[in-house]
Amino acid sequence: PLEAELAKRLELESQRPRKATFTSTSAKSVVYAEYYNSMRNKVEAYGTQFFPRVGGQPLYGSLIVMVSIDREGKMLSKPKVEKSSGNAELDRQTLAIIQACAPFEKFPASMKAQLDVIDWIATFTFVKGSGQTQLELKMTSPKP
Repeated sequence: PLEAELAKRLELESQRPRKATFTSTSAKSVVYAEYYNSMRNKVEAYGTQFFPRVGGQPLYGSLIVMVSIDREGKMLSKPKVEKSSGNAELDRQTLAIIQACAPFEKFPASMKAQLDVIDWIATFTFVKGSGQTQLELKMTSPKP
């Protein structure tokens, strides 16, 4: 009975996707840093080019979003606001920016060997930079 239970548990565990959460500390790992930078650069460039606006006026603020991405670079579900900016329209447009950037690159071989899915948690900050509006992305520490 115990062997059967262990075998069943091992079989269930082997069917679960290998998953990691991209945070400020995990993204520093060499394996993940390049992939994270590629995603961040793509989303920042798009978000800066298509900066959120209402009635022609830029929307400023900060929110935390989680995106689940599989090894093929596809989002597993819609991105999710973990902490709102307090402005529903900014939140909505931020999610649209992320969705417009998908799919992302496929995981490199070094990541595929370790993971099937990543949960990317980042703080999206829309600011007025040096004379222009821009999106800045920062990794967020995991929730306790």
